[in-house]
Amino acid sequence: MRRRDVLAGLVAGGAVGPAWAGTGREDRAQAAALAAALAGSWPIRYANLAAHPEYGLSAWVSLLRERDARAALGSGHGGALARAHAELAASYRLAAIATAHALLSVFDTQRASTDPVGSLHLVAVSRAILGDRAAARAAAAQVTPDPAIDPWHAPWRAWLATDAPFPPTLALPVALPPPTPRGSPEVGPLPHYTLPLAPPADDLARPFGDPGLLVALASWHEAAARAVPEVEAGQLDGWFALYAWPGAPTGAVPALAEFCVYGGPVLAAADGSFLGALAAEGPGAVDTWADRSPLAWLARSARVDGVVEAGAADAVTRRAAAHLESAAEDAAGRWEGYHSLFADLAAGAVLRGLARVAAAEGQPEVEGALLLASLEGRWIRVTAPSGVLRQVVYDCAHENGGRAAGLAWPLVEADPTLGVLRAALDALQLRASFGSR
Repeated sequence: MRRRDVLAGLVAGGAVGPAWAGTGREDRAQAAALAAALAGSWPIRYANLAAHPEYGLSAWVSLLRERDARAALGSGHGGALARAHAELAASYRLAAIATAHALLSVFDTQRASTDPVGSLHLVAVSRAILGDRAAARAAAAQVTPDPAIDPWHAPWRAWLATDAPFPPTLALPVALPPPTPRGSPEVGPLPHYTLPLAPPADDLARPFGDPGLLVALASWHEAAARAVPEVEAGQLDGWFALYAWPGAPTGAVPALAEFCVYGGPVLAAADGSFLGALAAEGPGAVDTWADRSPLAWLARSARVDGVVEAGAADAVTRRAAAHLESAAEDAAGRWEGYHSLFADLAAGAVLRGLARVAAAEGQPEVEGALLLASLEGRWIRVTAPSGVLRQVVYDCAHENGGRAAGLAWPLVEADPTLGVLRAALDALQLRASFGSR
């Protein structure tokens, strides 16, 4: 039996979840509606890569199959090069956000009377990263002079005294070169400073990396992406709107450029606009966009009693992935190995998109379940670091340091700069162990 026929059977079958129950004519109608909703999705449009040689280059292989944006910097140009820098910028943004949540758990939520005043610098920076400038100013006002902390705190104190937008331009002790396409700054080893964390009897000073460095690196790679000669800077506005800093103004998300859609966090350009509307308007955007955005259509199909339900979302996603692979074989006239890769990438993107819908609906448990589902089985092997870091952010925000650490370690191995995040996760787990004594 042809692979296409097997997949088509999964698409047409009824026993895949509550949102797709039905038999006979009803199932065929559901399958036809699914096919219509996904017709413009990138895995189908690029099913025959021979007709799109620009996406068959080694840089795209590094980005999609190997999850290695740094390798793509060396071989990419045009859209692939801009995308590689954009992927790195997104990863550093998310790593900074995860670090902020972890540090606030350590030095704010679970603050100990023995914590040094210097740790309030980390509270101030973390509050700033998470979009609460008033709380950041309050914490910064309590930071007293400390030779180890001062060089890292001074740029933030200066920025907090202004109304300049986030992210700030930081004159950090680690000097970064001017942003240059194909570049990637070498920032030197950690730690940047040590802070006592344990009760005095343990006399334990922990190494820390400063989260300001992650903010600076995110800005560096964003600027490098926008400086790629063959790409208009504005073509990246949609991408960075999808990875907006917390507290950033919400509004219409510009149309995503094609090099941001291919193998990216959406199925089609309209999905980016839908996610922007979701952030600005709330879950009502699902119905508004369901006839234009494949992701919105899938979100509506995954709803039970008016909200996204985890089991239904998983079923809808698996059925969508099966259809995309089957339809890609049809479109290309033969099955290619990358059709499976494309379907897996799309499935992860759908689940993370549906997690955003669940979050907008006020369902954090469903959000977490869908983020976890996006990393199950073979899907995690093709998930870009930015996708993995979305789960790390969620776990840090919910004080699940153990799971966050397990996901972050492989990323730190590949990029030692993410040791800033690892140090924060180490501190979070250590502080949790103190609380259990």
